[in-house]
Amino acid sequence: MKHLQTYLLLIVVSSGLILAKRRRISFMNCQSAKSIRNLATTTTALTKIECSVICLNDPECLSASFCKADGGYTCQLSRFYADGGCSQFAADGDCSLTAIVNPCENGGTFFPQNRTCQCVDGFVGDYCQRRYRDCTETPQSKHSFIQPLESDYISEIYCEYHPLHLKRLTPITTYMLTFSGNFTRTWQSMRQGIPLQSHYYFLGLENLHQLTKQGVYDLWVFLMDVGKSAGSIRYTNICVDSEAEGYALHWDHIESENFGSYDDNPYMDGFGGVGDVTKNINGARFGTYDNDVNGCAGSKGAGWWYNPLGCTMLQFDPDGLSWPVNRTGAVEIEQINIVKLVLLPVYWYVEDDLVL
Repeated sequence: MKHLQTYLLLIVVSSGLILAKRRRISFMNCQSAKSIRNLATTTTALTKIECSVICLNDPECLSASFCKADGGYTCQLSRFYADGGCSQFAADGDCSLTAIVNPCENGGTFFPQNRTCQCVDGFVGDYCQRRYRDCTETPQSKHSFIQPLESDYISEIYCEYHPLHLKRLTPITTYMLTFSGNFTRTWQSMRQGIPLQSHYYFLGLENLHQLTKQGVYDLWVFLMDVGKSAGSIRYTNICVDSEAEGYALHWDHIESENFGSYDDNPYMDGFGGVGDVTKNINGARFGTYDNDVNGCAGSKGAGWWYNPLGCTMLQFDPDGLSWPVNRTGAVEIEQINIVKLVLLPVYWYVEDDLVL
Protein backbone atom coordinates (compact mmCIF):
# COMPACT_ATOMS: atom_id res chain seq x y z
CA MET A 1 0.00 0.00 0.00
CA LYS A 2 1.28 3.45 -0.89
CA HIS A 3 1.61 6.11 1.72
CA LEU A 4 2.28 9.80 1.44
CA GLN A 5 3.27 12.23 4.17
CA THR A 6 1.34 15.48 4.11
CA TYR A 7 0.86 18.43 6.46
CA LEU A 8 -2.49 19.58 7.75
CA LEU A 9 -2.46 23.20 8.79
CA LEU A 10 -5.56 25.38 9.25
CA ILE A 11 -8.41 23.86 7.30
CA VAL A 12 -11.96 25.11 6.87
CA VAL A 13 -14.55 22.61 5.66
CA SER A 14 -17.98 23.78 4.58
CA SER A 15 -21.15 22.11 5.79
CA GLY A 16 -20.73 22.34 9.50
CA LEU A 17 -17.61 24.57 9.32
CA ILE A 18 -15.01 22.40 11.02
CA LEU A 19 -11.97 24.36 12.12
CA ALA A 20 -8.71 22.67 12.94
CA LYS A 21 -6.79 24.15 15.82
CA ARG A 22 -3.82 26.24 14.78
CA ARG A 23 -1.23 23.49 14.79
CA ARG A 24 0.98 21.75 12.34
CA ILE A 25 0.70 17.95 12.39
CA SER A 26 2.19 15.46 9.96
CA PHE A 27 -0.19 12.89 8.52
CA MET A 28 0.59 9.63 6.74
CA ASN A 29 -2.01 8.56 4.17
CA CYS A 30 -2.74 4.87 3.56
CA GLN A 31 -5.08 3.89 0.75
CA SER A 32 -7.33 0.81 1.14
CA ALA A 33 -6.57 0.52 4.85
CA LYS A 34 -8.23 1.08 8.19
CA SER A 35 -7.37 0.98 11.89
CA ILE A 36 -8.92 -1.83 13.93
CA ARG A 37 -7.08 -1.26 17.23
CA ASN A 38 -7.83 1.13 20.10
CA LEU A 39 -10.97 2.41 18.42
CA ALA A 40 -12.54 5.45 20.02
CA THR A 41 -15.52 7.07 18.30
CA THR A 42 -17.27 6.96 14.96
CA THR A 43 -18.85 9.97 13.32
CA THR A 44 -19.89 11.09 9.87
CA ALA A 45 -17.72 13.03 7.45
CA LEU A 46 -18.14 14.21 3.89
CA THR A 47 -14.50 14.02 2.84
CA LYS A 48 -11.24 12.51 3.96
CA ILE A 49 -9.93 15.99 4.73
CA GLU A 50 -12.86 16.60 7.05
CA CYS A 51 -12.14 13.26 8.75
CA SER A 52 -8.50 14.32 9.22
CA VAL A 53 -9.59 17.62 10.76
CA ILE A 54 -11.88 15.78 13.18
CA CYS A 55 -8.92 13.63 14.22
CA LEU A 56 -6.68 16.65 14.59
CA ASN A 57 -9.15 18.37 16.88
CA ASP A 58 -9.52 15.29 19.07
CA PRO A 59 -6.52 15.22 21.47
CA GLU A 60 -6.68 11.43 21.78
CA CYS A 61 -6.91 10.63 18.06
CA LEU A 62 -3.78 9.26 16.39
CA SER A 63 -5.35 7.76 13.26
CA ALA A 64 -8.66 8.04 11.42
CA SER A 65 -10.36 5.71 8.95
CA PHE A 66 -12.56 7.29 6.30
CA CYS A 67 -14.81 4.47 5.07
CA LYS A 68 -17.78 3.97 2.77
CA ALA A 69 -20.99 3.21 4.60
CA ASP A 70 -24.66 2.78 3.74
CA GLY A 71 -25.80 6.10 2.40
CA GLY A 72 -22.51 7.93 2.96
CA TYR A 73 -19.17 7.82 4.76
CA THR A 74 -17.98 7.39 8.32
CA CYS A 75 -14.94 8.72 10.13
CA GLN A 76 -13.66 6.26 12.72
CA LEU A 77 -11.10 7.57 15.21
CA SER A 78 -8.43 5.43 16.82
CA ARG A 79 -5.87 5.87 19.59
CA PHE A 80 -3.42 3.57 17.84
CA TYR A 81 -0.06 5.14 16.94
CA ALA A 82 1.74 3.37 14.10
CA ASP A 83 4.84 5.60 13.95
CA GLY A 84 4.95 5.36 10.18
CA GLY A 85 4.19 2.46 7.84
CA CYS A 86 0.83 1.43 6.45
CA SER A 87 1.47 -2.28 7.01
CA GLN A 88 0.39 -1.98 10.66
CA PHE A 89 -3.19 -1.26 9.58
CA ALA A 90 -5.73 -3.69 8.20
CA ALA A 91 -6.41 -3.84 4.46
CA ASP A 92 -9.85 -2.62 3.46
CA GLY A 93 -10.80 -1.52 -0.03
CA ASP A 94 -13.69 0.59 1.25
CA CYS A 95 -11.50 2.72 3.55
CA SER A 96 -8.75 5.27 3.32
CA LEU A 97 -6.70 5.95 6.45
CA THR A 98 -4.86 8.99 7.71
CA ALA A 99 -2.50 8.67 10.66
CA ILE A 100 -0.44 11.12 12.66
CA VAL A 101 3.31 10.63 12.40
CA ASN A 102 6.18 12.23 14.29
CA PRO A 103 5.95 15.99 13.66
CA CYS A 104 9.00 16.86 15.78
CA GLU A 105 11.94 18.46 14.00
CA ASN A 106 15.63 18.77 14.77
CA GLY A 107 15.89 15.55 16.78
CA GLY A 108 12.84 16.16 18.96
CA THR A 109 11.09 13.20 20.61
CA PHE A 110 7.37 12.71 19.95
CA PHE A 111 5.05 11.57 22.75
CA PRO A 112 1.89 10.25 21.07
CA GLN A 113 -0.10 10.00 24.30
CA ASN A 114 -0.43 13.79 24.43
CA ARG A 115 0.93 14.66 20.96
CA THR A 116 3.78 16.79 22.24
CA CYS A 117 7.45 17.13 21.36
CA GLN A 118 10.40 17.10 23.72
CA CYS A 119 13.14 19.18 22.12
CA VAL A 120 16.85 18.63 22.30
CA ASP A 121 18.93 21.42 23.79
CA GLY A 122 19.12 24.36 21.43
CA PHE A 123 15.64 24.13 19.91
CA VAL A 124 12.17 25.24 21.03
CA GLY A 125 8.66 25.52 19.66
CA ASP A 126 5.69 23.17 19.62
CA TYR A 127 7.54 21.07 17.06
CA CYS A 128 11.14 22.00 17.93
CA GLN A 129 11.10 23.93 14.68
CA ARG A 130 13.41 26.77 15.63
CA ARG A 131 16.46 27.69 17.66
CA TYR A 132 16.43 29.84 20.78
CA ARG A 133 15.74 33.46 19.97
CA ASP A 134 17.50 34.94 22.95
CA CYS A 135 18.62 34.10 26.48
CA THR A 136 15.10 34.08 27.89
CA GLU A 137 14.64 30.66 26.26
CA THR A 138 17.98 29.06 27.01
CA PRO A 139 19.06 26.99 30.02
CA GLN A 140 20.60 29.16 32.70
CA SER A 141 24.24 30.27 32.54
CA LYS A 142 25.57 28.35 29.59
CA HIS A 143 26.74 28.67 26.02
CA SER A 144 23.87 28.41 23.58
CA PHE A 145 23.15 28.94 19.92
CA ILE A 146 20.54 31.57 19.14
CA GLN A 147 18.78 32.69 15.98
CA PRO A 148 16.80 35.92 16.36
CA LEU A 149 13.37 36.31 14.82
CA GLU A 150 13.35 36.67 11.02
CA SER A 151 17.13 36.33 10.93
CA ASP A 152 19.37 33.85 9.12
CA TYR A 153 22.13 34.70 11.57
CA ILE A 154 23.00 31.90 14.03
CA SER A 155 25.61 32.53 16.69
CA GLU A 156 26.95 31.03 19.89
CA ILE A 157 26.53 33.26 22.91
CA TYR A 158 26.86 33.04 26.67
CA CYS A 159 23.70 33.52 28.70
CA GLU A 160 23.74 34.43 32.37
CA TYR A 161 20.89 34.21 34.86
CA HIS A 162 21.07 37.49 36.75
CA PRO A 163 19.44 37.67 40.21
CA LEU A 164 19.28 41.44 40.41
CA HIS A 165 17.13 43.57 38.13
CA LEU A 166 17.84 47.10 39.23
CA LYS A 167 15.94 47.71 42.50
CA ARG A 168 13.73 44.65 42.08
CA LEU A 169 15.15 41.41 43.42
CA THR A 170 13.52 39.49 40.59
CA PRO A 171 15.51 36.78 38.80
CA ILE A 172 15.94 37.66 35.14
CA THR A 173 17.82 35.98 32.33
CA THR A 174 20.26 38.38 30.73
CA TYR A 175 23.13 38.70 28.34
CA MET A 176 26.41 39.41 30.02
CA LEU A 177 28.23 41.72 27.66
CA THR A 178 31.41 42.36 29.62
CA PHE A 179 33.16 43.04 32.84
CA SER A 180 35.98 45.52 32.65
CA GLY A 181 38.35 44.22 30.01
CA ASN A 182 40.65 45.12 27.19
CA PHE A 183 38.69 46.84 24.43
CA THR A 184 41.72 47.27 22.16
CA ARG A 185 40.29 44.88 19.60
CA THR A 186 39.90 44.69 15.84
CA TRP A 187 36.68 45.52 14.03
CA GLN A 188 36.16 41.86 13.18
CA SER A 189 36.63 40.84 16.82
CA MET A 190 34.08 43.36 18.06
CA ARG A 191 31.72 42.44 15.24
CA GLN A 192 31.74 38.70 15.93
CA GLY A 193 32.00 38.89 19.72
CA ILE A 194 34.63 37.77 22.19
CA PRO A 195 34.30 34.35 23.87
CA LEU A 196 34.07 34.11 27.63
CA GLN A 197 37.51 34.43 29.21
CA SER A 198 38.33 35.36 32.81
CA HIS A 199 34.94 37.01 33.42
CA TYR A 200 35.28 39.00 30.20
CA TYR A 201 32.82 38.53 27.39
CA PHE A 202 31.47 40.69 24.59
CA LEU A 203 28.27 39.68 22.83
CA GLY A 204 29.28 41.11 19.46
CA LEU A 205 27.94 43.98 17.38
CA GLU A 206 26.19 41.78 14.82
CA ASN A 207 24.39 39.92 17.61
CA LEU A 208 23.31 43.23 19.11
CA HIS A 209 21.99 44.35 15.74
CA GLN A 210 20.07 41.13 15.08
CA LEU A 211 18.62 40.95 18.59
CA THR A 212 17.45 44.54 18.78
CA LYS A 213 15.66 44.11 15.44
CA GLN A 214 13.35 41.48 16.90
CA GLY A 215 12.03 43.37 19.89
CA VAL A 216 12.59 45.84 22.70
CA TYR A 217 15.71 45.58 24.84
CA ASP A 218 17.29 47.81 27.45
CA LEU A 219 21.00 48.17 28.08
CA TRP A 220 21.94 48.19 31.73
CA VAL A 221 25.43 49.41 32.73
CA PHE A 222 26.35 48.30 36.23
CA LEU A 223 29.13 50.13 38.09
CA MET A 224 31.09 49.14 41.14
CA ASP A 225 34.05 50.86 42.73
CA VAL A 226 35.93 49.48 45.72
CA GLY A 227 34.73 51.19 48.88
CA LYS A 228 31.54 52.50 47.28
CA SER A 229 28.04 51.20 46.82
CA ALA A 230 27.04 50.04 43.36
CA GLY A 231 25.19 52.17 40.85
CA SER A 232 23.77 51.69 37.37
CA ILE A 233 22.61 53.45 34.24
CA ARG A 234 19.84 52.07 32.04
CA TYR A 235 19.42 52.92 28.35
CA THR A 236 15.82 52.11 27.43
CA ASN A 237 14.70 50.63 24.12
CA ILE A 238 18.11 50.44 22.52
CA CYS A 239 18.70 49.71 18.86
CA VAL A 240 21.96 48.85 17.11
CA ASP A 241 22.00 49.57 13.38
CA SER A 242 23.50 47.29 10.73
CA GLU A 243 27.18 47.04 9.88
CA ALA A 244 26.62 49.21 6.80
CA GLU A 245 25.41 51.92 9.18
CA GLY A 246 28.42 51.52 11.47
CA TYR A 247 26.47 49.63 14.15
CA ALA A 248 25.23 53.01 15.37
CA LEU A 249 23.66 52.94 18.83
CA HIS A 250 20.27 54.52 19.59
CA TRP A 251 18.03 54.66 22.66
CA ASP A 252 14.92 56.43 23.89
CA HIS A 253 16.18 57.81 27.18
CA ILE A 254 18.54 57.14 30.09
CA GLU A 255 17.51 56.22 33.60
CA SER A 256 19.80 56.32 36.59
CA GLU A 257 19.34 53.67 39.25
CA ASN A 258 21.69 54.12 42.17
CA PHE A 259 22.17 51.98 45.23
CA GLY A 260 24.13 54.22 47.56
CA SER A 261 26.87 56.78 47.19
CA TYR A 262 26.31 57.47 43.49
CA ASP A 263 23.91 60.24 42.59
CA ASP A 264 22.51 61.28 39.23
CA ASN A 265 24.54 64.36 38.36
CA PRO A 266 28.09 63.00 38.47
CA TYR A 267 27.43 60.18 36.03
CA MET A 268 24.57 61.00 33.70
CA ASP A 269 26.52 63.47 31.59
CA GLY A 270 29.49 61.16 31.33
CA PHE A 271 27.35 58.33 30.02
CA GLY A 272 26.63 60.17 26.84
CA GLY A 273 22.98 61.08 27.11
CA VAL A 274 22.50 64.50 28.65
CA GLY A 275 24.40 67.72 29.11
CA ASP A 276 27.43 68.41 26.92
CA VAL A 277 26.67 67.62 23.26
CA THR A 278 30.28 66.58 22.72
CA LYS A 279 29.70 63.59 24.98
CA ASN A 280 26.32 62.48 23.63
CA ILE A 281 26.68 59.10 21.93
CA ASN A 282 23.01 58.57 21.03
CA GLY A 283 23.26 57.81 17.33
CA ALA A 284 27.05 57.45 17.39
CA ARG A 285 28.77 54.89 15.17
CA PHE A 286 31.10 52.23 16.51
CA GLY A 287 34.80 52.55 15.80
CA THR A 288 37.94 50.47 16.28
CA TYR A 289 41.59 51.28 15.67
CA ASP A 290 41.47 49.43 12.34
CA ASN A 291 38.09 50.87 11.31
CA ASP A 292 38.21 54.39 12.73
CA VAL A 293 35.11 56.05 11.33
CA ASN A 294 35.61 59.47 12.88
CA GLY A 295 39.19 59.64 14.16
CA CYS A 296 38.36 58.78 17.75
CA ALA A 297 39.13 55.07 18.08
CA GLY A 298 42.73 55.55 16.93
CA SER A 299 43.50 58.11 19.60
CA LYS A 300 41.61 56.26 22.32
CA GLY A 301 42.92 52.88 21.22
CA ALA A 302 39.74 50.96 21.87
CA GLY A 303 36.52 49.93 20.19
CA TRP A 304 33.47 51.91 21.31
CA TRP A 305 30.66 54.21 20.19
CA TYR A 306 32.22 57.60 19.60
CA ASN A 307 30.79 61.07 19.30
CA PRO A 308 33.03 62.76 16.69
CA LEU A 309 32.62 66.18 18.32
CA GLY A 310 34.48 65.17 21.44
CA CYS A 311 35.33 61.52 20.84
CA THR A 312 33.25 61.03 24.03
CA MET A 313 35.02 61.41 27.36
CA LEU A 314 35.83 57.77 27.96
CA GLN A 315 39.35 56.71 28.83
CA PHE A 316 40.57 53.27 27.83
CA ASP A 317 43.51 51.22 28.96
CA PRO A 318 44.40 47.50 28.89
CA ASP A 319 42.54 46.99 32.17
CA GLY A 320 39.23 48.25 30.84
CA LEU A 321 37.26 51.46 30.92
CA SER A 322 37.40 54.53 33.09
CA TRP A 323 34.04 56.24 33.10
CA PRO A 324 33.86 60.04 33.20
CA VAL A 325 32.10 62.03 35.88
CA ASN A 326 31.04 65.63 35.75
CA ARG A 327 31.20 67.39 39.11
CA THR A 328 30.36 71.10 39.34
CA GLY A 329 31.07 71.60 35.65
CA ALA A 330 34.54 70.06 35.71
CA VAL A 331 35.09 66.77 33.86
CA GLU A 332 37.09 64.16 35.70
CA ILE A 333 38.01 60.58 34.89
CA GLU A 334 37.27 58.15 37.68
CA GLN A 335 38.48 54.56 37.61
CA ILE A 336 35.67 52.03 38.06
CA ASN A 337 36.74 48.60 39.26
CA ILE A 338 33.92 46.68 37.60
CA VAL A 339 31.84 47.71 34.63
CA LYS A 340 29.24 45.19 33.58
CA LEU A 341 26.96 45.69 30.59
CA VAL A 342 23.77 43.65 30.43
CA LEU A 343 21.18 43.43 27.67
CA LEU A 344 17.71 43.10 29.20
CA PRO A 345 14.91 41.72 27.01
CA VAL A 346 11.65 43.61 27.43
CA TYR A 347 9.38 42.04 24.79
CA TRP A 348 9.37 40.75 21.25
CA TYR A 349 7.43 42.43 18.49
CA VAL A 350 6.03 39.08 17.31
CA GLU A 351 5.00 36.52 19.92
CA ASP A 352 3.25 33.92 17.76
CA ASP A 353 6.10 31.91 16.29
CA LEU A 354 4.23 28.87 14.99
CA VAL A 355 5.54 27.82 11.60
CA LEU A 356 2.45 27.43 9.42
